Amino acid sequence: LGLCHRKDVRSLRDLRAAHLPMLRAMARKGREVIKNTYGLADESLRIFVHYPPQFYHFHVHFTNVSVDHGVSAERAHLLDDVIENIERDSEHYAK
Repeated sequence: LGLCHRKDVRSLRDLRAAHLPMLRAMARKGREVIKNTYGLADESLRIFVHYPPQFYHFHVHFTNVSVDHGVSAERAHLLDDVIENIERDSEHYAK
């Protein structure tokens, strides 16, 4: 689990283009820690956020692709997709 330390980001709907460096850093650091700790390669990871979240403090889930717990299609949004959506439209999740 990767936690955001910013108080202004409570959920997916708060994300804008200004948050892209933070999102990329969370993904990069999470991948790095998991690879160094567990030896899992990027293609073995599923990185996602829930909306609506379980608690309103922005966080990112990192799971092995073989684990289905917590990734129900209607709640899980892949972080790479979130980043791409915000790159295309900074207000994507505000709508």
